[in-house]
Amino acid sequence: MENDLKVPKGISLKGELVSPEDAKKGGDYYCPGCQQRLILRKGQVNRAHFTHPATSECSGETILHKTAKLLIAEVVNKFIENEISPVIDRTCKTCTTVTKQSLPATLTSAQLERKLSSGFIVDVALMIGDEIVSGIEIKVTHEVDEHKQTNIGLPFLELLADDVINDPMFWIPSIDAYQEYECPCCEKNKKVYWNYLKQISRETNVCLPTSIFRAATRECFRDNCKTEFLIFDWPGRINGNPPPEEKPHTIQYRYSKTTKETTWVDTCPACKTIVGAFFYKSLCLREEPSQFTDESYRLDMTKIATWFMASGWPSYTDRVMALIKASESEL
Repeated sequence: MENDLKVPKGISLKGELVSPEDAKKGGDYYCPGCQQRLILRKGQVNRAHFTHPATSECSGETILHKTAKLLIAEVVNKFIENEISPVIDRTCKTCTTVTKQSLPATLTSAQLERKLSSGFIVDVALMIGDEIVSGIEIKVTHEVDEHKQTNIGLPFLELLADDVINDPMFWIPSIDAYQEYECPCCEKNKKVYWNYLKQISRETNVCLPTSIFRAATRECFRDNCKTEFLIFDWPGRINGNPPPEEKPHTIQYRYSKTTKETTWVDTCPACKTIVGAFFYKSLCLREEPSQFTDESYRLDMTKIATWFMASGWPSYTDRVMALIKASESEL
């Protein structure tokens, strides 16, 4: 008598996962779930498959879970040995485009069921030396619960066991709590745009902060000036909050004839003309209080760069295009 419980792959005496199609008759193969010896059925009529002895108390969920974990560890360790990397479907934090990302080349091993300092056990630990840097969780019927997601203490992906068994080289996360991801296009936009801002900063002798102050550019509207200069935004400005003390000197507390009030405004570094925030859309895109985080600053600046590269901010001129071209050549 046999138990027809589905076993996608058996484990050989060498510890390798083997599909029934590749298994050899007379060979010894064991269940990933219960470690019992499997029976190979491989004939001319029926599709090759493994079965359990009838006495097995193994469960389908256990088999799928352990098989998927072993497959993930196997493909990661082969990648580390200079073979092809698995690819991960990642959603860009800025533009939401889904693109494929490879694993970092710095990984040194993948290990099963490692206990974390948080007390949780991760299905597959991705290692750099002795340090666990990220993890893979396998879902058969139950996803990683909210408590574990919040407190696991490291970046991780959750993958569906069926997906892994079907193609262990192509990862489609059901939960993506991995390292933050920006697509190559947004990364390029950010670098080009930042180089452009630095160029304007040097030309106008206005400092370019690397946190809190979101930055864009504007051309002075005075016909006898037309200086291209930096404009800034900061969390809470739209509600009347003053800028932090470490502000660029072109942010000044001035009276506006347009609004008939004194407020914090950007000023042209050449002719001192003021430019109120009502002349441009807010550069702070996050909701309070997350606007004050480094992550929020980075995401806002990347989004602004995407706007700029897509349609110009505030407008493209021959001079701006030349600066962008020079910036791209520096990459």
